[in-house]
Amino acid sequence: MFSAQRFAAIFRAPLAGALFADVVSGLTDTDTHDVAVGAAIGSGVGALIGLGMRSGELTLGDVAVVDAGAALGTLTGFQLGFVMAPPESEAYTLNGTLGAAGGYVIGHLTARKIDVTPARVAKVTALAAVGAAVPWLLWSATNDTSTDDDEQTFGLLSLAGMAGGLY
Repeated sequence: MFSAQRFAAIFRAPLAGALFADVVSGLTDTDTHDVAVGAAIGSGVGALIGLGMRSGELTLGDVAVVDAGAALGTLTGFQLGFVMAPPESEAYTLNGTLGAAGGYVIGHLTARKIDVTPARVAKVTALAAVGAAVPWLLWSATNDTSTDDDEQTFGLLSLAGMAGGLY
């Protein structure tokens, strides 16, 4: 039987592989071929991980918590990138990759400690995403291209909005 955790592991991996491909390509411009190769490698690794998982290890609610943790970790990593305002664009991708990994680990650690339905996880994740997005709507009206201060400020506001949505 194909469990939800196997499905999640297989289909989460291409994104991680594509993000990682941007980071390891160095300071040169990443092209679509680099991202495609990274996604393909991530898919292969995800398939191997998925096939190695025991059936019934996690419930659907647990898988939802793990996936939400990885998604929100990725978003948090990107927002922290805006706060740091790094000189190279690959730093944003590295932050997103590290955030996804951290969110995945935190999701696994908390999934069995809480008992929630996938629908509840989806609602909370959606509220967190909306909370993170609202400050950026205001940023588009106040964007100042001469400095990074506005991006840093709105990155912090976005993190606060995401925390509010999670709460």
